[in-house]
Amino acid sequence: PDPYLWMRDPSASPRLVENLVAERDFYDRCTSGLSPLRRTLSSRGAARLPDVTVSPVWTVAGAAHVLRWQTHHEYPQLVRRRPGGEEEVLLDTETLTTTGFLRLGECALSPDGRWLAYSVDVTGDEEYELRNRDLATGVDVTVAAHTYYGLVWRPDSTGLLYVRHDESYRPHQVWMHALDGRPDRLVLEEQDARFHLSLRASGGGTHALVRAAARRCSEEWLLPLGELPLGGPQPEPVQTFGRAPMVDYTVEPSFDGTGDRLLVVTDVGNEEFRL
Repeated sequence: PDPYLWMRDPSASPRLVENLVAERDFYDRCTSGLSPLRRTLSSRGAARLPDVTVSPVWTVAGAAHVLRWQTHHEYPQLVRRRPGGEEEVLLDTETLTTTGFLRLGECALSPDGRWLAYSVDVTGDEEYELRNRDLATGVDVTVAAHTYYGLVWRPDSTGLLYVRHDESYRPHQVWMHALDGRPDRLVLEEQDARFHLSLRASGGGTHALVRAAARRCSEEWLLPLGELPLGGPQPEPVQTFGRAPMVDYTVEPSFDGTGDRLLVVTDVGNEEFRL
């Protein structure tokens, strides 16, 4: 019999915590002699770190942006550098946590550079709260709780698409959030519990791409961003090739902005995929 099977019982939580504390105490006692070595290795590693680490630069609305990590800081800053101007810290993630833990999920500037949508998890449960910051005032507005990875802005910066998960943490819905205050609305939902949804923007920025994926099977839809209304009737997402067992693929619209041609990467005829 499994001597640890009792850990599956939800009512055993206090006993489980006591067991974990005892295990940690046992580990600390057994490795106490290694403390000087740990301190030495840690200080040597820290001495090799640069004072500042920055990400590659990307441009939004004519301004350059980078993520910057300061020495001895675990979480980054989002920094904007305007041509001929001083740099500006748009988001300091060190200030976002009160628990000592933070994971930044999404961080996306609106095309006009006025808004910053970002999501944070402060518990470690991968339960992200999506927020939108007015960069003119620095004020945050909570968009939604229980969101997942995936965020795409409308080209006119009036709204954004995001992903929600269900109670089993399966990303299953894509929602539209409008900045004018009207209620968020459902754009697409995946009913099959075997499939997880993901959301990304096309390389040309003209479409949102929604992908439903399971093991060795997938399906993708196109959402023309310029045609997605903030309210009123919702047009049907454009289905690409449907889904079939043991067929996996991804698509990318042509960069001419029409979406009439698709680049397709698939495992049909080649297990290592082909274009």
